Amino acid sequence: MFPLRVLCAIAPLLLAVRADVDLDLDDVPNACQSICRPVSQLARVCETDAKGTSDRDNDLLEAQCVCTNKSFDVAKVAALCAACMHQNNASRDDLGDIDGLLATCSFSSTTYAPTATGLVSSISVSATPVTDSNQLTTTMAGGTSAGAVQTSKSTTSSRNAAPTRGAGVLYVAGAVVAGGLML
Repeated sequence: MFPLRVLCAIAPLLLAVRADVDLDLDDVPNACQSICRPVSQLARVCETDAKGTSDRDNDLLEAQCVCTNKSFDVAKVAALCAACMHQNNASRDDLGDIDGLLATCSFSSTTYAPTATGLVSSISVSATPVTDSNQLTTTMAGGTSAGAVQTSKSTTSSRNAAPTRGAGVLYVAGAVVAGGLML
């Protein structure tokens, strides 16, 4: 019984090793394209494949680039994107991408209304990918990146505002599944 408790306790830590912050705009419902575009652009700019660096470190470098970016309010826009995707019935796999990003960055969820697209109309995405594992910080807080610039301007509409499911729910569910698989 004791080993089971230990395995269940460390399961979330094992899942945390995967710090995925991908969001492909092709996987976002049409109604959410505008609100999700800056997050997708940032994820694309932050992609890194540092030579001599493990996949885990590359994922952490990408997460650091996205989660600590200050060129726009990433936490707010990512939460709005997630809420819009949940509201517009994106596929489970695609929801996993945005929910994973929220969980990786410890961003809170919110509700989405079509008027939120005004927030992203003037966003200019600016980031420089982190390319060396020596640049990893011990936390995901602070730090700003500057460099490649991409801009997004557009609007979209949706009828109902609905809250996202907490990204933590996905995280806990994954931990439970991982714990069950370890049995």
